[in-house]
Amino acid sequence: MKICFLIDDYSATGGIQRVVPLVCNALTDAHEIHVVSMYNEHGQNNRDSYTASIRHSVLISGKKEYIKQAFRVVGLLRKYLRDNQIDVLVETSEMLSPYSFLATLGLKVPYILWTHSTAFRYNEALTQRPFKRLGISTSAYTVALTGKIRDELIGKYKVSNIVSIPNPIDSELMRSVSYNGAEKKIISVGRICYEKYYEKLIEVAEIVLKNNPEWTWDVYGDGEDRPKYEKMASDKGITQLAFKGNANNLYELYREYAFLVMTSRSEAFPMAILEGTASGLPLVAFAIDGVNEMIKGNGYLVTPFDQNEMADCIQKLIDSETLRREFSEKSIQLRNEYDILKIAEKWNALFDKIKR
Repeated sequence: MKICFLIDDYSATGGIQRVVPLVCNALTDAHEIHVVSMYNEHGQNNRDSYTASIRHSVLISGKKEYIKQAFRVVGLLRKYLRDNQIDVLVETSEMLSPYSFLATLGLKVPYILWTHSTAFRYNEALTQRPFKRLGISTSAYTVALTGKIRDELIGKYKVSNIVSIPNPIDSELMRSVSYNGAEKKIISVGRICYEKYYEKLIEVAEIVLKNNPEWTWDVYGDGEDRPKYEKMASDKGITQLAFKGNANNLYELYREYAFLVMTSRSEAFPMAILEGTASGLPLVAFAIDGVNEMIKGNGYLVTPFDQNEMADCIQKLIDSETLRREFSEKSIQLRNEYDILKIAEKWNALFDKIKR
């Protein structure tokens, strides 16, 4: 089959930009894979993440202007689907549903909504909700990242064509892991944005690092709010906390840390938790939807959003190398659940359903 994955901007940074190449690359043995990026605002970032056999196309290069360029994007996407005789379109966010719906209207090209959000986002803008409803009601199938999200979507939207397929672990991370329990460094990874709740991370870091001057905490990721959080940490005198920006060698960096901490307000299936698991790291995160199903005996789930409880859990890990090693061993065991070959089988089964 000819499968086309639609992404907002494959040159941007984020979890979607990391996971889409993993799935696309794993499907090339069975299908002809196309990746269409609506925009390309940041050059050739992430282009090398896709294998050579995948066909790429950018609809509009340069600055994004969603409203002004909407109908142009729809027209270009429709032409691409028709010219390349695409069998199935996979949109990688519900925010792309209007484009997918209009571009496939009248064509024999079913589309799949691959949602990377939870069923009920507490901060979901009113303008986003119609996009999710449109995608779920008009797509051939919706792919949710966890069984819980699938069940909540079925209950909310009263539809049955929703399946659960988790994100995979990159095969590069599936090589043997040698955990260094003697490290005295904490890592956090994620876009610098509202959902990641970096204000709370700084509150936790202030408690932990002042009591453990030999430990450091590094945050990888970028965003327009990064200077604000750097100033916040500086004003509190937290010299052991560093915002490192984006890193091209993130997979190697994971192995230099003792454990991973996430303070997010909202997640669906965070790649940082998945990658931390694959790297054999102990994990600490708030017990929010999306994370609850991923930390299973390999770390601490903390009452949202209790900074003192999180600091206490981190302190337990700092105090005990034995505990860190126990959690690390459990992470290594769990990572097999997210093997890319198992995930590709689930996607291929879904495509077979559509073909039939």
